[in-house]
Amino acid sequence: MRDHRERLLDILEAIERTERYAEQGRAAFERD
Repeated sequence: MRDHRERLLDILEAIERTERYAEQGRAAFERD
């Protein structure tokens, strides 16, 4: 089982990806 630190790093990475994706705008979101 993964420890809390690894899980937190995964969450932070997911947030970063979401923020980068969101910068592209709604049209990019709807295309995918």
